[in-house]
Amino acid sequence: MIKNSDCLFARKFVAEISSVVSNNPFIADCDAGSILSAGLTAQALNLPLSSSLGFCYIVPFNTKDGNGNFVKKAQFQVGWKGFVQLAQRSGQFENIGVRAVHEGEYIGQDEFGEDKFNFSHEYDNNKVVGYFAYFKLINGFKKTIYWTKEQCEKHAKQYSKSFGTGKSTDLWTNQFDTMAQKTVLRQLLSKYAPMSVEMQLACKADQSAIRTDGSYEY
Repeated sequence: MIKNSDCLFARKFVAEISSVVSNNPFIADCDAGSILSAGLTAQALNLPLSSSLGFCYIVPFNTKDGNGNFVKKAQFQVGWKGFVQLAQRSGQFENIGVRAVHEGEYIGQDEFGEDKFNFSHEYDNNKVVGYFAYFKLINGFKKTIYWTKEQCEKHAKQYSKSFGTGKSTDLWTNQFDTMAQKTVLRQLLSKYAPMSVEMQLACKADQSAIRTDGSYEY
């Protein structure tokens, strides 16, 4: 017997996938299996797929098949809000966040190598020079990380196939601050934070096309 909860899940899943595909014609051209796998991953993480919410995204990208021909596949990406959501669910974080750093806010490092800032609204209109992420666990452990804008650009050039191409489908091109914050927060969490099962899945699946056998293509 099919349960009502299963029906609700199916309707919600179909509605989200349909909305994503209808709102982005580039995704509609992607391999159907990769779209389905990306959508199922979002459901497994219980993160809404609406790009306006910023929890996770489905992004089209070109790759080569076994014959060397270009094919378009759907790539799953977690937003910084998605990583914050997963961290909060674990119940191990007292505080977590990420933000852009404007010119004048970064002071430098102290004698222990810790980055120091003077966050103030007086700098809000200055240009962004970097990105800062932090967390504190309920057991008292805390950690921060700071990357300059140049470090984020270097990371994007190395790991994003479409960075700098000007394509409308590239999140780094159209939402640089959002992607930079996500990258810095992910680096912090993956290196220093306790990793729940959901967080491990998110880090593995992030920026990958998920094959039907569950493996990842980056």
